[in-house]
Amino acid sequence: MERSWEKRVGDALALKEHGNTHYRSGNYRDAISEYRQALLGLDITLPQGSDEAEPTSDEWDSIRRLLVDCHNNLAGHRLSMYRSMQRSTLPERWSLAGELTLSYALPAADG
Repeated sequence: MERSWEKRVGDALALKEHGNTHYRSGNYRDAISEYRQALLGLDITLPQGSDEAEPTSDEWDSIRRLLVDCHNNLAGHRLSMYRSMQRSTLPERWSLAGELTLSYALPAADG
């Protein structure tokens, strides 16, 4: 018998794979949506008093790896989406080298 959290992990893994497919085709918005849905599905909480067996230590490790993969993919794909935007739509003071940073000039020192 499949445990309820096993189905959620399976569904999240499928969503992650769909996100990867969208990313490879350059469809960043749909990829991001799939990763978000996967992360929501991985909120695994067993009701108190449930007779369902909790995940084993190895199973929790697999769940954590899937969570990390989804978070990393989400962050990376958001960055890819922003990089694909025309730079003319971003303020000149923004840089896309790794993360968005504000650049400014320090006032010249008197003297």
